[in-house]
Amino acid sequence: MDYFKDLVQDVIHGHLWQTESGVVLVMGAIPLPPNQASSAALVTEGELVLRYAIPYLGMSHLSVVPSVFVSERGAVLTSWTGWNFGVGNYQLYPRAEFYGLRSDGEKAQVYLRELDFGADLRILAYHKDEDRVPIAQVDYLLYSETITPPPFLAESLPPPPQD
Repeated sequence: MDYFKDLVQDVIHGHLWQTESGVVLVMGAIPLPPNQASSAALVTEGELVLRYAIPYLGMSHLSVVPSVFVSERGAVLTSWTGWNFGVGNYQLYPRAEFYGLRSDGEKAQVYLRELDFGADLRILAYHKDEDRVPIAQVDYLLYSETITPPPFLAESLPPPPQD
């Protein structure tokens, strides 16, 4: 099984900034808030692959980026279809599995009951599609009015703190 073929991800163009509050993804020509800009350090810029990960229960330092959903009866759903079904029905299918990529770069095969669906998602940034280890975990999103970010990204990340 190809664990990496259908990872739940978006490809965007932007800048990653490390600030005191966390990592901010900036899309378009928009400055960081003044309180963030003074201590910000550029992590990387250009095309980025953003992958969506669910943290493990009891091991929140690790998370899994799903690629394939497999039910206990063998039904297989891939990419966003698998994500939507697994996230929407994890309580009904605790013995179903997600196959994919762990946040530490290892292959993952995990039962849905082992994941913390109540915790915040992890948005992990990578340089290229074939990269296994993320550059950073993104905490905030800032984008100009001329940019339309991927809908799931915009729903998943708050703007950086203004104070």
